Amino acid sequence: MRKSTVGKHGIPVLAYLTSEPLSLPFSLRIQHNEARKQVTLMLRTPAAFLHGANDELAFVAQCDADNVLPGTAMDAATVHVPPARRAEIERYPTSSRITTLTLSLKHPCPLWCPRLEALVPTPSPSAVESFNELVQFAKATCVHIVFDSGWLSPEQQAPLQRLARGKEALSGFPVHDYYARHHRRADWTIFGPLAETPHKRGRRGKSLHD
Repeated sequence: MRKSTVGKHGIPVLAYLTSEPLSLPFSLRIQHNEARKQVTLMLRTPAAFLHGANDELAFVAQCDADNVLPGTAMDAATVHVPPARRAEIERYPTSSRITTLTLSLKHPCPLWCPRLEALVPTPSPSAVESFNELVQFAKATCVHIVFDSGWLSPEQQAPLQRLARGKEALSGFPVHDYYARHHRRADWTIFGPLAETPHKRGRRGKSLHD
C-alpha cells in the first residue's frame, strides 16, 4: 500500500534549503485564479512536535506570486532525492516525473500558525530537531520544492509554469478567510532563537549553490 495520497492539503512534496531534504513532511496546495492573475502556493507541515499539539495542527507557509523573484524556475536545480524519501512523493513508481521548483523570494513567507499559547517543541531531541528545521524554513528566501508532477492536472501545472516564466504581473490568491478560522498569521520572528537540544545530530548539507 502506498502512503502518498492527495487530498484537501495538496500533493506530497520535499522541501530543501541545502543539498539534503528537510526531514519535515510537506504538502503543496496550489491556489489560483487565472482570470484575476492570482497564484499562491501553500506549503503545509504537521505541528505534532509542538508542546500541546495534536495530529490536526499544522504550520502553513503562504507563498504569494508577488513575493516571487525572477530567479524562480522549474527544474532549475538537480537535487539528490534519497530513495526512502522518493517513495513519499511518487504517485506511481514506474512512471514518476520528479520535478524541482526553485522559489526565490523577496522576503520569507508568512506562516499560518496553530493557535497555541506558546510555540515550543516537546522536550525530546527529535521534536527539537523538527522545530529548528521549521525555524530555518520560516527564515528562508530560497526554497527548492521537489514533487512528482504526475500528481498534477494540466490546470494545476499552469500556475506553476506562469510563476517560473516570470513574464506576468501576478498577485496572491485571497486565502485569509480560509486559514484565519483555525490559525494565526505570523512570520519567523514569532519563534525567537533556535531551541536547545542535548544531542545535536546536526546533519548539515551543502548549499545547492555551493
